[in-house]
Amino acid sequence: MRQGFSLVEVMVALVLFGALLLVTSWTAKLSVGSSRGAGVRAQAVGVAQRELEAVHALNFNAVDSVPPTPTQDGFTVERIVRGVAMDEDGELVDEPLPRAKVKYVEVVVRWPGGEVRLPTLISQRIKEGV
Repeated sequence: MRQGFSLVEVMVALVLFGALLLVTSWTAKLSVGSSRGAGVRAQAVGVAQRELEAVHALNFNAVDSVPPTPTQDGFTVERIVRGVAMDEDGELVDEPLPRAKVKYVEVVVRWPGGEVRLPTLISQRIKEGV
């Protein structure tokens, strides 16, 4: 009786091992890529939160739109401001800014490959203690 493996058995084992290695490396690459993307997204959320904190520190009348502005971190930050009011159904509707008592503020942080949007409402009554 002979002992050992035949050439065909060794070749089949190598092909199976190669396929397993390929799938494992592809899965690892996807995992590393998604964790890197999550880190950039978390950093962008932090930039947006800092911008919203700065907005909340402003006087109501000073809260205004800001065009897209690059940051040192490689992001672009934009502030969109529009006046809103509540209709009889409780829905928000646009209202001209000079008259609006409530402002809808949306901070948009963009980077190559994605964006984060954080909205908030600011009321003149709450801001100025009326």
